[in-house]
Amino acid sequence: MLLAALALWAAAGQAQPAPSLQELTAQARAAREGGNYPAYLKSVEAIRDVLPRSPSIQYSMARAYALNGRTGDALSTLEALAAAGWGFDPTNDPALASLKNEARFGSITTLLARNASPAGGATLWRKLPLAGRQPEGIAAARDGRLFVGALKDGIYRIEASGLAKVYAPEPGWGVVGLRVDTPRAELIACLSDEAAGKGRLLRLALPAGEERSRVDLPAPGAFCNDSTVLPDGRVALTDSTGGRLWIADRTTAREVKLDRPLVYPNGVAFSGRRLFVAHAGGLRIVDPESGRSQDVTAASTSLSGIDGLIADRGVLYAVQNGTVPVRVLRITRGSDTTASVDVLASGHAILAGATTAALHQGRLLVLTQTGIPNGSQPDDPILVEVPIRRQ
Repeated sequence: MLLAALALWAAAGQAQPAPSLQELTAQARAAREGGNYPAYLKSVEAIRDVLPRSPSIQYSMARAYALNGRTGDALSTLEALAAAGWGFDPTNDPALASLKNEARFGSITTLLARNASPAGGATLWRKLPLAGRQPEGIAAARDGRLFVGALKDGIYRIEASGLAKVYAPEPGWGVVGLRVDTPRAELIACLSDEAAGKGRLLRLALPAGEERSRVDLPAPGAFCNDSTVLPDGRVALTDSTGGRLWIADRTTAREVKLDRPLVYPNGVAFSGRRLFVAHAGGLRIVDPESGRSQDVTAASTSLSGIDGLIADRGVLYAVQNGTVPVRVLRITRGSDTTASVDVLASGHAILAGATTAALHQGRLLVLTQTGIPNGSQPDDPILVEVPIRRQ
C-alpha cells in the first residue's frame, strides 16, 4: 500500500497545522498545470523537506528546476538519480523539454535507461488464482506452509492442489500484512476496514486457523498494514494512514510516542535486537518503549519506498515498490545508522505490483502483479522467486 503514501499522510505535532503532503501535492500540481512555476518549485521543495531521500521527489525537483530555467540544477539532480541506480524515463517529459539539447542530458538518459533494464534474477514460481482480490500479504511457516492474505477476501493456505481458505473476515474488513509467530504457532494478520478507518490485529492458531485473539486499534482513521513479533511475544504493527506505530499484546494496543513523525509507516521487522520500520521517507530504527528513532542510510542509494520487510539471521530483505524501477533488496547493517545494500532484482516486468515477500524453504518469494493500488498494476497475482546470494 505504499504507492498511495503521499496522498494519505498528514503532518502532525506542529504548533500551527502544517499543510499535509496531500495538500502540498495538490498545490504543486495546480501550480504546474497553471504555469506558476516558481510556486511549483516552492511546493516541491516543501515536500522534499519531509521526504528528503525520496527519488520520486528528487525527480520532481529536477522538473521544477527545469521549468524555472535552472538548467544546471536540473541536470545535476538527474545525474544524482542516475548514479544512485534509478531508472526514470525523462525523454518524453514536457517539463524537461528545455534540457533535450544539453549534451549532459543525453548521457544521463542513457544511464537512466540502463538502470531501468532488468538486473538480477526474478522468475515465476507459482501463479495464484486471486485476480480481483488484491493479495497484499504473504507469510511462511517453518514447516513449509505458505499463506497469502487478500485485501478484498481473506487468508488462504497455498497447497499443491490450489488454495485452501483459512479465514474469512467480517464484511468490510480486508487482510493486509501477514506474519508467522513461530514460538506460539500462530498466524498474525493485520486487518483493516478502509471505509470505516479501523484497524485490527488478529491471531490465528496454526495449522487449523482458529481465532485466538483480536485487538482493535483505539484510534480513528487507522490502517493496520504490517506487523512483526517481538521477543516477548508482543507484536509491533504499523498504522499507515495514522502515521503511528503500535505495540499490542493479546488484549490491548499501545501507541508508541514517536520522537519524529513517520510518513506512511509500512513494512516492519525485528532483527538483531532492533525494530526496523520502513516509511515513505526511508528506513528507521525505533525503540518500541521510548519512541526514540534513528534513520538508517545507505551511501550509494535510497531506502525510501519500501513496502514488504522481513528479517533473517541479521539481514533484512525488502520489496522497494515506491521507486522506479521496482527493486528487491538485501540490507546488511553496518552500524546503527548505516547499511550496505545489494540489489537482488530490479526492473523485471514480473515485479510490477510487488508488495511483500517471504522466505520459504530457502527461497525468497515475492508477491507481485497484485492489482494494487486501484487496478493500476497488472492483476494476475503470482509468486516470483528471487535468488538469494548469500555472503
